[in-house]
Amino acid sequence: MSSIILYIDNFEKIQKGIIWLKNEIEYSEEKIQRKKQELIDKHGEKSILIQGELDRLDTILELKCAPKYFLPIFVLSIFDDKIVENFKKCAENEKFWSYENLDAFMEGEDRLYFWNFLYEMGFSSNKYFKKYFDYFKKNVTEEGRFWNEIDQVCLLRLLISMEPKSPITQKVLNYCLENNFQLMDPLSSSIFILALTELNYSKFSKIINEGLEFIKNMQTQDGFWNKEESYKFEATFFSIKAICRVVGKNDDKINKAIHSFLNNQEPNGNWGNKFDTCYAMLSLLSVSPPFSITTEEFMFDKILHEQEMIFHKPYFIHTSPIYDEKKFVKEIYNKTREIFNNANETIRIISPYIDMLYEDIIDLKNNNPSLNIKIITRPKKDANKGLRERIAKNVLDLLEIGTKGNLRTSEVIHSRLIIIDDKELIISSADLTREGLYDEFNAGIYTTDEDTIRNCIDYFENIWEIIKE
Repeated sequence: MSSIILYIDNFEKIQKGIIWLKNEIEYSEEKIQRKKQELIDKHGEKSILIQGELDRLDTILELKCAPKYFLPIFVLSIFDDKIVENFKKCAENEKFWSYENLDAFMEGEDRLYFWNFLYEMGFSSNKYFKKYFDYFKKNVTEEGRFWNEIDQVCLLRLLISMEPKSPITQKVLNYCLENNFQLMDPLSSSIFILALTELNYSKFSKIINEGLEFIKNMQTQDGFWNKEESYKFEATFFSIKAICRVVGKNDDKINKAIHSFLNNQEPNGNWGNKFDTCYAMLSLLSVSPPFSITTEEFMFDKILHEQEMIFHKPYFIHTSPIYDEKKFVKEIYNKTREIFNNANETIRIISPYIDMLYEDIIDLKNNNPSLNIKIITRPKKDANKGLRERIAKNVLDLLEIGTKGNLRTSEVIHSRLIIIDDKELIISSADLTREGLYDEFNAGIYTTDEDTIRNCIDYFENIWEIIKE
């Protein structure tokens, strides 16, 4: 089937799906009242079996919208953005978030990705959305684990959207990385891949590609990806979305899945229930139209551009024993430890005094013998007096051994900088000491700007050669 015919077929199927969805979720007071009466006639007005459903129907009558239809609203908003504004207005009412309605989002566990759709619809500023977001964060364990595999990656994606640089985001991410979530199951792995592309595609490209190969190999003969039957359409949509985002729509696995969706639509326009219909339509929309890049490819280009701008933009880091209502800030220390772990080839350090992080430096060398670590500091005789003088002198001996003699000293060193490979740079006023990283007020800049790093490497190597012993 050619791309033109495929697109026309997609368009016709999507149109039928839109009509069916609109009819299904259209608010009708008469229809709601009729449904209430049917329940009462069947069970009796005071039956505890129907009280929850009656309360939910009363909420719909009050709000004039059904919160559980958020996914159909999300799909229809692609064609009519006004529908979302009305929905968001309803969400300002606390009853919108009542248990009966919230359960439609969650259905227990394994449904946290519904909150990602709410985020995409612009709910991040809603006070009730924030309340539940905080609740999710409180349920993360010390090791970074959340409820289950699917909710783990959904929370990660939500965290990346809401607070990408927070410690809890890093904690949840680390748990996923340590447990190879890219090789978990089609649904969890595809959402994890989407999360990594939204965080830093360049940094995690190897894991992303590994996960994509795993997902492709998990496609079933019928063209779908299914962890189990109830997850089939979700898993297939997210798998298509992940593959299409990274490699584009012209992939045999995607074509096979799209044909399966096209062949499974009912004559009335649906693909079974409302949610399965939404996932089918979102899958078809992921690969249309044929003559330009898809929406998914466009969004990924936008994500990559934003990541590149953020990645190369220098930003301020500092150490402040007291800051912002007595909060202790140690950004220079945290960033230094972070970039140490990114080193593959060379670490260059200039620090007049050193009595901290030396163990990290030695461990890096032991774990990667080919790593070239070069340190410029002041001679032992310049060490601060007292207990820390003895510590500092011992540290220099340990670093001399640990770096295989790649430690040089000069009495006229005053600059402080750390260069990781030719990719990352910290220039600051802080020595690698307790005082510099904890006790004093120090400030600096972190950057990945190539020209700046190249100039710093030239600066470092010039000093290195001048003080060569």
